Amino acid sequence: MNKNEAWSKLIGNEHLKRAVEVALAGGHTIAVFGHPDNGKKYLKEILGKKLLFLAPCPCGNFGDSRRVCTCTFGRIKSYRATRRFQKAALSDIRSILVTPRFQDFEGVGKSEPFLEVEERIAAMSGLHVEDAKDETSRQLFKTAFERFHFTAGMAEMVRAVARTIARLEHESVVKANHLSEAILYGAIDPLERR
Repeated sequence: MNKNEAWSKLIGNEHLKRAVEVALAGGHTIAVFGHPDNGKKYLKEILGKKLLFLAPCPCGNFGDSRRVCTCTFGRIKSYRATRRFQKAALSDIRSILVTPRFQDFEGVGKSEPFLEVEERIAAMSGLHVEDAKDETSRQLFKTAFERFHFTAGMAEMVRAVARTIARLEHESVVKANHLSEAILYGAIDPLERR
């Protein structure tokens, strides 16, 4: 299987595809949480060793809207305390691999090929982007900083991911929408009910 085929098999996970694109574009670490049956092997084909894949709980179903978690609170708490889980929590980007819905299969073959993603990434090389300076972006960052209890490292991670997103969109300055997307990737809690 090649990357184009693997990319097309990530059905119902457009948000995850965007997170993968941003991770590849900026060389960011990415942790993906979800049931392995939903596309772990496809992600491995695309990301290789850059992928840190974790089930959200021992059974893999916690928070899935279409599957039932059979784990006790104690098992989930112990699982979350593992070194591997803690390492994933420090990734630049965290995203979720969801179980596709039936209607997601009706649009199969209509998604963008991975080749276009690679072309977009190649086109952004060499672009320099400045951090956001406008008041809207400043307020957004301040709110996220306080709401999600950012550490200094988390704050820099969000800024770096926002710069990558801006470069992908050929912008010379980070805007509020770039910052918002970066905050989302940094704030995902895989054990929070979705």
